[in-house]
Formats: sequence, C-alpha cells, structure tokens
Amino acid sequence: MVKDLVGQAVVQCRGLDPATLDVETAAFIEGAHLLWLLDPEQVDLVAVHRSYFEGLAARLRP
Repeated sequence: MVKDLVGQAVVQCRGLDPATLDVETAAFIEGAHLLWLLDPEQVDLVAVHRSYFEGLAARLRP
C-alpha cells in the first residue's frame, strides 16, 4: 500500500504514519464494502471510494 519508498517519504514529511494509513485504508475499504453488501441500493460505492481517496490524496499532497 503506502509503504513504498516514495510514499513512505511523503507521509513521513507530512507527519503521517505509513502503518496507520495502511490500517485506515484497509478499514475503510472493508467497511465500505460491507455497507454496500448490506444495502447496495443505498450505498453508492463509487462515490464513497472517490470521496475517501480524494480526501486521502489531499492529506498526502505536499
């Protein structure tokens, strides 16, 4: 996930912990998919993913 050399350097410069981001991202994906499986007509999985990853990208942007 985020643990490649460039990614690790970016998150460390931003004061973020790569291991924490890994767990956070995995938890988001598992949770979003579970909610979608429970009620696919109410959960726009594409929109939820887009929103989360746009927010993550903004946190990682220098």
